[in-house]
Amino acid sequence: MPSTFRRLCRVSPMCSVLMTGAAAGLIFCAASTARSQDAPPASPPAAPATDAPPSKDARDVWAGAVEPPNGHKLDFVIELSRAGEAADWSGSISIPAQNYKGPLTITTIATDRMVFTAPLAGAPEAAWPAFDLTIDETGNAARGTMKQSGFTMKASLDRKKPGDVAALGPPRPQHPAPPYPYTVRDVTFTNPRGKHTLAGTLTIPSTPGRHPAVVLLTGSGPQDRDATLFAHKPFLVIADRLTREGMVVLRVDDRGVGASTLPEGVDGGAVTSDDLASDARAAFSFLSTQPEVDARRAGLMGHSEGGLLAMLAAREISPAFVVLLAGPGLRGAELMKLQNRALLEAAGVNGAALDAMVDAQARAMDILLRGGTRQELEAAVRETAAAQRQLTGLDPDSPQGQAMLQAQLAMADSAWFRRFVALDPAPLIEALKMPVLALNGSLDRQVTPAENLAAIRAALERGGNQDITVRELPGLNHLFQTCRTGAPGEYGSIEETFAPAALDAIVEWLTPRFIRPAEAP
Repeated sequence: MPSTFRRLCRVSPMCSVLMTGAAAGLIFCAASTARSQDAPPASPPAAPATDAPPSKDARDVWAGAVEPPNGHKLDFVIELSRAGEAADWSGSISIPAQNYKGPLTITTIATDRMVFTAPLAGAPEAAWPAFDLTIDETGNAARGTMKQSGFTMKASLDRKKPGDVAALGPPRPQHPAPPYPYTVRDVTFTNPRGKHTLAGTLTIPSTPGRHPAVVLLTGSGPQDRDATLFAHKPFLVIADRLTREGMVVLRVDDRGVGASTLPEGVDGGAVTSDDLASDARAAFSFLSTQPEVDARRAGLMGHSEGGLLAMLAAREISPAFVVLLAGPGLRGAELMKLQNRALLEAAGVNGAALDAMVDAQARAMDILLRGGTRQELEAAVRETAAAQRQLTGLDPDSPQGQAMLQAQLAMADSAWFRRFVALDPAPLIEALKMPVLALNGSLDRQVTPAENLAAIRAALERGGNQDITVRELPGLNHLFQTCRTGAPGEYGSIEETFAPAALDAIVEWLTPRFIRPAEAP
């Protein structure tokens, strides 16, 4: 379950909370409750600057990067300001690849040194990134370290003019830009079950008449309507392609994200897959009633956990088709066991260390699967942390280790995670009688393709489905990017948002069945 910077550092949908930051390639990662929608706590007051400031300007802008052990740099920007030369400095930090901006707690801004911390809402203080950088004699370059959760990484900053960082961020050449050859309409609708508002975007072909249509369902963790991750917007790319092909597409902010709200009195941390499936049903019902939509050709398309939501939603509605993009075919506990091994192997862990970590994490999954107590789960999480020490170097008994352990325990004991671990998609898949397309990348380390695609095919065949297409696409990762290893650490550094081969596979499957069938309905 990946994270935004301030909540869970969404590296990827369905990333196990029991994975270590180093193994998963995470940096600037706050371990906290998945789907927690609590407002950020007030940040600690900034300590006064201790020496002469590096400039007399009321505003300073610096841009740089953190260099984690996996070699995938993460760019960030800090902005410093003060009301006058004698005033204290305040500041903010932004990470373009993670669409994050938050406050800084400043300890020192001096002619030769910068020391500051980035408080993360919902995370223990040990998980806050702490920077200590030395400014060179020019006053325009700072080099030093960033420490977080027991890890120390190289960090660098260079002074910039405010306008120089406006375009900072990784290139995303696939993202479409207006003007579009179709209609774009922002919409809102209500989920009658929770009586909360869901907001999204409809893209509608310019051709007259009623069109086939699809709802896009996001994966694990709070996501916006574009499924934004590391500045990638895969749902924007998919919606653009499908609408150009002749489909109406609805993509929606998750409840509690963007313009979508939570049900009154509901804590985001208590949301489960069943609740999210009710949002999917509400979205499908709304889409089906739009005047530009042919409801007989309206379906669901879900990525990762979104595929599971499509399965759950289909029990109470009648989509014309279901598309599973890296959707799970195995029970959550089994999927997580396979995921943990695959991610650790991608991080270079092997031999006895690999077996010890996988075994410890598997025992935690088994405790969750049988509904074990929090005390049992805490013992298993402690065992996992001890097994991971060789990889992380983090002492579980240190203050930092204890803080991270409690954060991991809270995640593992959340309502969402307990439900996900126990949920078996097999009977849901067996019940799908409509045409089903299941795609996965051959280098997916999170929903491993061999085991999950085989389980999906077997369940569909047991259910007697007569229109099954199951494909493993070579060289693609969990996000359907063309990649080298499939490790989550690559996601942000890859410029491609969604492989053209995967887009083509979706369109080639939909076209003869729903977009341009031989006999138009």
